Amino acid sequence: MNQTEENRQENNEEINEPKIDISSFLLNNMNERKVPMAHPAAKAGLVLGVSVSATQILAALFAESSFLPVLFNILQIIAFVIVLQAALRIRVIKRSVPVIGFGEAWGYTVLISFFAGIIVGVFKYIIFKYIAYESYQEFFNLYMDTVLQGSYDAEMINLATKMWNSPLIWFFSGITSTVFGGAFIGLLEAAINRRNPLMNRR
Repeated sequence: MNQTEENRQENNEEINEPKIDISSFLLNNMNERKVPMAHPAAKAGLVLGVSVSATQILAALFAESSFLPVLFNILQIIAFVIVLQAALRIRVIKRSVPVIGFGEAWGYTVLISFFAGIIVGVFKYIIFKYIAYESYQEFFNLYMDTVLQGSYDAEMINLATKMWNSPLIWFFSGITSTVFGGAFIGLLEAAINRRNPLMNRR
């Protein structure tokens, strides 16, 4: 191999090497903003909590229908998807980045769901105590008959009844169910966000 061919190969390797635009890199880092997470998550959680609570109230009011409760449960899932998706998109725009990390996106949806769960927990007890008490009580009696299977233990019945009527139990069950629901849907949306950045959507 002569000197000319060696020089030509070296030139080709230099051309194929990726070049880093330092100015663009620094500019992107300067434009990326630090945006607080708790306050916007609380606002999105308020919207989500009210939406989910509304669907649960409607489902309880029309509990005797065979179709409407299912429809309201579907609307509840849609509310999760829409609110979490919108909140993620707003965060991306405020951060001035094309995409946020998977961990940040998922953690943000879980935090939103936690704030929403506080509202849902309050309304869960209101629904139990003042809207659909008879329906809930029938379910409780059926559950107790299934668990006890005829062996009625007075202490167990008293303990179960106190827990069933405790506002704290309903409050924390509302938080737990909302966080689990939001975490699952948020997991999917965070993964989709990585593959299809929200900033690029129209």
